[in-house]
Amino acid sequence: MRRTLFTIAVAGLVVACTAIVSTDPVQCKNDGDCTKRGPDFVDTVCDNGLCAPSAAQADAAPAGECAKNSDCAGKGEGLVCASHTLECVKLESDDCKVVYGDGAADGTILYGLLSEIGPEDTNYFRQQQHVSAAKLAFAEFFERAGASFPGGAKGALVACSEHFPRKVSAHLANLGVKAVIGPSAEDRQRAVVETLLPARVPSFTPWINGNPGSVVPGSAGFAWLAAFQRADVVAPLNALVAEREAHLRSQGKTKVRVAVVVNEPNPTEAGVPFNAYAEYGDIMDQRLVFNGKTAVENQSDPTCDGNACYKRFATNQAVLATVNERADAIVAFKPDLVVPFTDIDWGAQLLPALEARFAALPVAERPTYVQPFLQIEDAGYKELDVADASLRARITGIRPLRDNSFELFANKFRAAYTSPSDTTKQGPPPNPGAGRAFETSLLLLLTTYAALAEKPNATPEEIVAALPIVTDPNGTRVTLNDLVTGVGALNAKARINFDGLFTFFDLDMSTHSAPATWTTWCLGPSRTYDSTNRIFRNNTFDGPPDVCP
Repeated sequence: MRRTLFTIAVAGLVVACTAIVSTDPVQCKNDGDCTKRGPDFVDTVCDNGLCAPSAAQADAAPAGECAKNSDCAGKGEGLVCASHTLECVKLESDDCKVVYGDGAADGTILYGLLSEIGPEDTNYFRQQQHVSAAKLAFAEFFERAGASFPGGAKGALVACSEHFPRKVSAHLANLGVKAVIGPSAEDRQRAVVETLLPARVPSFTPWINGNPGSVVPGSAGFAWLAAFQRADVVAPLNALVAEREAHLRSQGKTKVRVAVVVNEPNPTEAGVPFNAYAEYGDIMDQRLVFNGKTAVENQSDPTCDGNACYKRFATNQAVLATVNERADAIVAFKPDLVVPFTDIDWGAQLLPALEARFAALPVAERPTYVQPFLQIEDAGYKELDVADASLRARITGIRPLRDNSFELFANKFRAAYTSPSDTTKQGPPPNPGAGRAFETSLLLLLTTYAALAEKPNATPEEIVAALPIVTDPNGTRVTLNDLVTGVGALNAKARINFDGLFTFFDLDMSTHSAPATWTTWCLGPSRTYDSTNRIFRNNTFDGPPDVCP
């Protein structure tokens, strides 16, 4: 096990009990570059861009200094025994704190969570819910379901701000966590995967819709999406657009004009190198199909009343004058369908401005919104005049199919995190990102249980290998309210089918993602997004096209 330690370079190499942490993806070009990095890198050599111990240093490595956490008592404050290196290491850091469980108790199994939860992080206000929801999942498993891992062990969750993704990933790797939930920002995922990979620690990312970490050599099976890939949205969206196009043609339209609205980084913001919504826009340019051709081909078609049939518009949080300019430009384009790939500022700003303008047009000239709900369900539509049936008929979209699990989770969340000013009142509702953290945490806890039931000292790799045991479509169905049943089945060496809140975790083991089962939805008169229970199969939605009430 001590020799295993010396395969860990960026992600937690330990020399003389000191973690070598670098925020650089490439540390060296030659051995001299390693020497220049300071005393922690003495006797290291350059190996594929990373400073790793020489063979002589690895052979001279002393035996581990601990076998369990209590062996580290008296050797320093806040130390635990890293399970993979048998070294005493700091449990917490400035950026990583235990948020659930007793991380220092003997036998405790550690997990990490990365999100923008530091006060300096851009999305702190929203992503604090990620931590709260993950804590709730651990409480559901260990407290309400009364579960312990085989052998009686419990779990603890160490949550880190992902502001410095390599630094905190190295800390978690040094601890010997079994898996990491996150990161939340896609541009940080590769750094996280590269850092965790030498320690063979998997990353399960619930919040993003792409998998750049999968291009890291050797990362197959260690860079997981607990959601679908971006390209997965193309086919169901095209199917719904085709239905709307057929409806417009039945009313006499010969050419359909489509506007795609994409949430893009504000040019005044620094440090925004990647935007998933813009990636969706690029995919739509090439793969969205109407009028018998792709969107980009429609863009160069001048036969739509002397204008192009497709145009892409930008949105982001902006001053009123900019919002009005954007709304005027979209209205001037005269779209029949508006397809937004946006975050919350769409519903908060641009959508109301558009509807104020479309209200001046005859109902027949107002466009239909075809909204793909991807990461966040935009509440903006609910703030419109939902009593107007003609308005509701113009709002539809696609989303991953789910039962009422998210609503059950929301009730648990609000009851667990009551109002700070009045604990007798329910707290705020959770966002979908919180739901993703909750379901991914339960998936990992059940998978760990399955692995430990087979092997008491299961490694992170063996936990990953147990995923099919808990996501078997032929196994006993388990939801968040059936955790006791699920644990009992795993004890009996039976297989289960754990259903999450969104994707049901029908994992694709080749893409390491959880493809969604897509359905269509309508805006209800009671300000709800109601599934029409039509399922996307064989490139179409079953049943007749929706007529939203």
